[in-house]
Amino acid sequence: MTSLVHSRPMVTIDLGQPQETIAHGEAFLTIGQFKALLDEQGHLFSKSTIYRWRKVTKEFLPSTIKYMLAPAPSIWFLTMPTNRDSEGATTIIPLRYLNEAVRPTAQKYCLNYASPSPMNLCLHTLRTYLAQAQKELDRLTHFCDGLEGKDLSNAEHRTRCHPPSA
Repeated sequence: MTSLVHSRPMVTIDLGQPQETIAHGEAFLTIGQFKALLDEQGHLFSKSTIYRWRKVTKEFLPSTIKYMLAPAPSIWFLTMPTNRDSEGATTIIPLRYLNEAVRPTAQKYCLNYASPSPMNLCLHTLRTYLAQAQKELDRLTHFCDGLEGKDLSNAEHRTRCHPPSA
């Protein structure tokens, strides 16, 4: 006997489009915290199921979840870089995306976004530039060491011998 599996059509979302941002001090939930909130509300879904939901717009979520995320836009989550030097990102749901009836319960699971201070951004930029300058200095030192002991007085040789470009 063959069983037919009926599934709803899935619309994948294009995350290449600009997304909303989260403001400094704004409350949000990670996927783990969102799962804990769902569990408390009696909506038992696995964490992997919630991660799979990121591939669909809000309209294709289960009706109970759609109700909880009523104020949210079609793309019901945001992605936030985990670290400036890595490529990873954390999926978050801003508290403002949740229904008013759910927000008081969600408050106990929330984190508050703290944007990097201008001073930390400046320090990070300076460290990056210093590291790049050190690499360039090491490269030029190695190049100059390679020239040591070579006869560079020949005009023809000088035209062919150029320092490496930056």
